[in-house]
Amino acid sequence: MIFPDTNVFVRYLVQPATPELRAMAEAAKALFTAAERGDEEITTTEVVLHEAAYVLASKAHYGLPVVDVTAALATIPRLPG
Repeated sequence: MIFPDTNVFVRYLVQPATPELRAMAEAAKALFTAAERGDEEITTTEVVLHEAAYVLASKAHYGLPVVDVTAALATIPRLPG
């Protein structure tokens, strides 16, 4: 079982701006794709999802619309893995 931290969720949901962030985004995408297929089992907590929502919506960080953040994060608990 894998317990991804907030950074993994953020990298999965945000368009990467640098080659280093692109590599992190690809790794996050691979993890969530494996979970969708049932090849990996992941878990998290409400605190991690809350922190991801805060970082994504905060004007000091990404400033994404709350409705977009909510929609994106809502898909995570529905993954089969």
